[in-house]
Amino acid sequence: MITILVPIYNELGNISKFVNEVTQILKNYNHTIIFVDDNSNDGSIQELEKLKRKNSNVKYIKRQNK
Repeated sequence: MITILVPIYNELGNISKFVNEVTQILKNYNHTIIFVDDNSNDGSIQELEKLKRKNSNVKYIKRQNK
């Protein structure tokens, strides 16, 4: 199992492309891509939610402000 941990902040324009490229590269391997969002305000979470519904290998964690 390969796990890729990706920190993000306001990466809406890059998330989908990243997932597509990594998924293609790792198509023959069991893998998970975990995004750790640092409170993006550009719609990144909505994009991750959409990708998560389409691809069970995509997960995310949204960091909460304290």
